[in-house]
Amino acid sequence: MSKDIQIAYREVLNGLRGQLADIGEKVYEFSNDYSEDDEVHFRSLLLREDARVYFDNPDLKKGIIAKMDSLVREVYDKAGSNVRSLPGKFNVVAVQSEWLDKRKPRETVFTCSGVNKQYQASGFRLQDISLSLKEGEITGVVGENGNGKTTLLKIIAGELFPENDGGILSYGSLQSAGEEPDWFNIKPRIAYLPQELGRLVGSVKRSIQYSAALHGIIGKENEDAVHYIIERLGLGKYKDAVWQELSGGYKLRFALARILVWKPRLMVLDEPLANLDINTQIRVLNDLRDLCKSIKYPISIIMSSQNIEEIEEASDNMIVLKEGKIVYQNATPRIGEERRGNIFEFRCQYSQSELEYCLNDLGHTGLAYNGFTYFITLPLKISALQFLRYCSERNITLSYFQDISMSTKRWIAKTDLSDNL
Repeated sequence: MSKDIQIAYREVLNGLRGQLADIGEKVYEFSNDYSEDDEVHFRSLLLREDARVYFDNPDLKKGIIAKMDSLVREVYDKAGSNVRSLPGKFNVVAVQSEWLDKRKPRETVFTCSGVNKQYQASGFRLQDISLSLKEGEITGVVGENGNGKTTLLKIIAGELFPENDGGILSYGSLQSAGEEPDWFNIKPRIAYLPQELGRLVGSVKRSIQYSAALHGIIGKENEDAVHYIIERLGLGKYKDAVWQELSGGYKLRFALARILVWKPRLMVLDEPLANLDINTQIRVLNDLRDLCKSIKYPISIIMSSQNIEEIEEASDNMIVLKEGKIVYQNATPRIGEERRGNIFEFRCQYSQSELEYCLNDLGHTGLAYNGFTYFITLPLKISALQFLRYCSERNITLSYFQDISMSTKRWIAKTDLSDNL
């Protein structure tokens, strides 16, 4: 048996004895690192969620700790037996049902209808905006710069007010039923993170403690909440660092931790992925999605981004803004269901006139070039694979290819194909 698992095993057992706030995460990681049994993975995942939800109940906490201890010892014993674990046979439906029984119905936290906002100096107008946000869901907002993304997010966050006759806003479960929005009570439950992060004062830990205290989290509760969120966002080794000592990715995590520690119900994030490398983007999106789906404290997140592929992968719903209007909104898995053709984006060495000649018998309804990339619209019957095979057979070498038929990118790409979507 390797020393790695022995060390990890002792650390987890010590954490169980100390009943650490993040022990569910440690048990989950230990099980995934040292077991190949899918059933073990699912059991550890359920226990992690149980720890997040029920650790404040002493009676339930005792039972969860006992189950974790049993699972950790089982993983350790099997790893030490040098017998390769076979995939466990378990009832997936039963596991899903257990989760669904624990998860409350998603509540609406924001709706608006017919919202407008006019800027007199520039003439720009956000117009006739209608949308709905639910807890436990991420909504992505995409569009070119200057099309109203920041204005929309500021209105939702209460940082900017619409025109007096600019529509109806409601904050759902954040306000008392049947009453007009009470901003004094609603605002403290909404977190807004602008694109340009202001410098935060003090060390990571002290600043998060202060943020929690401002929202009434004090004493032992403050200590536990701060410890949990620091570990959850991977800030442990930077807890004594100050703002200028952090990289861009950790500055964002720091800013998020100051928000998440007081458990907002609605998070409004303006370009949170800007200036982050691709690996950090993925880690941040995974963290946001995991936190959003929490059983005990589900959050509604709406965020804008220029990174269309990444934000689509993380979001439950997508909104496309163009010239101040919502030109498309739908659940992410349903994007492109209504399309009348397929759109492929590609680059190659041919000029547009040469491509028109080479692709003439494909029956395309549009071929556009934005100075960098080609966009072609083809009948639904022609798949991406068929198009690539067609190009290969004619020695048309593509240096880049992407099927954007079922992506919001097709509304944003600067082409003349809008009538052929």
